[in-house]
Amino acid sequence: MLKKYKCDTGKIQFNTCKTAKNQKGRRFLRRVAKISGMYAIGYMDTYAVEPHGLEIMVSPSGSEKVNKVNKAYKGNSQTFWELMNYEIKF
Repeated sequence: MLKKYKCDTGKIQFNTCKTAKNQKGRRFLRRVAKISGMYAIGYMDTYAVEPHGLEIMVSPSGSEKVNKVNKAYKGNSQTFWELMNYEIKF
């Protein structure tokens, strides 16, 4: 039923930090691309206002394309969830 709503040129872009940093993240992108029938895009470095480092684009067939989008991030490379685990001491 969803096939009739499928867009042949669509892209799903995850504007989050380190989505494709490891094999688990790349496997996630491959599954999203295969299930949706669209390209899935994730980043290996920090996404701070704009992407940094390498972009991974996965096609619905599972092939990956790596693009350099910006310089590596030089600020705080911790993710939001890593920062949330710190204790606040007064």
